[in-house]
Amino acid sequence: MSVSLSRPRILLGYVVERGTERRLFVLSLPQYPQDSNYSPVIFKSDVPIKNYGFCNSVRGIICVSQENHFMICNPTTRQFIAIPNDPTGFDPTDNMFNATASVYLGYDESNDQYKIMRTIRTQVRSPEHSVCTLRLGEQTSISSWRRVESGNDYYCRMTNALCIRGVVYYGAWEIPLNSLVIKILSFDVASERLLLMEVPKEHRLVRLLNYQGKLGCFCGTKDNGLSLWILDDAKKQIWSKTCVFSPSLCDSYRKLNLRTCGATDAGEILFVSTMISGAFELFYYDIKKNEVSKQVKIRDISENDKLTHLSLSCGHVENII
Repeated sequence: MSVSLSRPRILLGYVVERGTERRLFVLSLPQYPQDSNYSPVIFKSDVPIKNYGFCNSVRGIICVSQENHFMICNPTTRQFIAIPNDPTGFDPTDNMFNATASVYLGYDESNDQYKIMRTIRTQVRSPEHSVCTLRLGEQTSISSWRRVESGNDYYCRMTNALCIRGVVYYGAWEIPLNSLVIKILSFDVASERLLLMEVPKEHRLVRLLNYQGKLGCFCGTKDNGLSLWILDDAKKQIWSKTCVFSPSLCDSYRKLNLRTCGATDAGEILFVSTMISGAFELFYYDIKKNEVSKQVKIRDISENDKLTHLSLSCGHVENII
């Protein structure tokens, strides 16, 4: 396969509602557009969708969901691949047990392999973890599912998922969900091991991000501020607090409906807002100077469109299968 790793881009996905119709759009733009009013190329799904959501993206491939159905999407080639159910396990589309499925895409660079991890949670038994291998090429295929043995079965996903250097991470609540016990689950794509990690000792875990090749997480503080923590040592689980956003600054950002989305290669935090009619607006926040260093408006959005299910990735690359 051909992957343009030298030019990481911003990938912005969202759903447009026009009456009863909902369609998927994906925008790809440089991390630093030269024009402050940028009009990117739009990828549009020709298939109406229902209850759509982003799972995560890795090396130009996106994992998307429609209720408990999942697909792999390559926005560069406009290829969709349905992820099959595991015939030996719970069927997440069967409402008998009120099953809920989560799917995560990972990449093992040492073996040049994509893998799909799936977790199914029901009301009658502990979560079921399984994994399969995604083979890309002229004849794309998905292997049969195989079980992932884990002693960490009592956790339910609560944050976004991302893959950094062959490890998939996501934040999770302990079941029952009112236990207030929060951990980060890590899945090593090569060894197919699922482990628990401690989180920074803050008020709550908000979002994970790839911060210059390290796992970062935004945590809410007790005074309604926001702090950024970076995992300096994964084996020893040592975190360092890198930046603190004051409650007043966070309140201003909430009024603008800003969403924390990730970090650029230079370490700037990227926020996105949909408050502007007919456009998205990106804010680049320099944590060293504690100021917004750049703003970019993304045009080519109809003023009558209702936008939902916004998702953004800062390290997107074009993947030509």
